[in-house]
Amino acid sequence: MKLYWSYNSIPELKHLPEAERRRLVQFYWRRLMCKWQLWVLVILYGFMISWIHSSYGFLAAFLVIVILAPIKLQIIMITMRAMIKAHFREGRHIVDG
Repeated sequence: MKLYWSYNSIPELKHLPEAERRRLVQFYWRRLMCKWQLWVLVILYGFMISWIHSSYGFLAAFLVIVILAPIKLQIIMITMRAMIKAHFREGRHIVDG
């Protein structure tokens, strides 16, 4: 499975100019922020870090952050990629910027 570290690594956006890429990503980032699943992930992530910090200390919490942050990023990027793929498949046009 390919890892996506930024929106520039999403293959569906490679053929677009930088300004259009940024506009698409911003549009779908705002749509992604409205999804309850993302907020559940963020809240669970916060609770887990808080619990580990109180139970095992700062170093353990830091290690969990270092391990889980890329996983959280991948979940977000994969979800955004699916939205962008649907955008191109359905031939949508974004009117607002």
